[in-house]
Amino acid sequence: MFYFLDIDGVLNKKSDWITPFSINSLCLKNFSKLIESDNNSHIILSSTWRAGYTNKGIMSARGNNLSVKLEEYGLYIEDSTPITSKTRQEEIEYYIRRHNIVEYIVLDDDESLFPWPERINLYLTDYNTGLTDKDVKMILKKKWCKGR
Repeated sequence: MFYFLDIDGVLNKKSDWITPFSINSLCLKNFSKLIESDNNSHIILSSTWRAGYTNKGIMSARGNNLSVKLEEYGLYIEDSTPITSKTRQEEIEYYIRRHNIVEYIVLDDDESLFPWPERINLYLTDYNTGLTDKDVKMILKKKWCKGR
């Protein structure tokens, strides 16, 4: 399963935004629970954070190391979507086509970045709470997570 991951509003919540490039430990723990039983998970960064993500997986902004925080849960970012002038949805759809991806989910909190949400497997979180335990349970019940 491919997980297209936004950070702000998914791995953190609005109250965390006081500190730029912050990760909320509970949201990260919930994300870890989401993919813990997936032996073939691929995390693809679709967040605007990808602009500061180096080829070594280190966030350059404010010394925050996203990779280190993810690795604490055994999670690794495999790749990122291209940075273009298109919508986030178009960038993700291009990536999906280019890599012949069938099983995936897009985790994001900003519906405005997805002009045709019915075309993709989009799960929207509430930016006030980030990814919650309730979200994880709902995601696992959906068709795109069948067989897990």
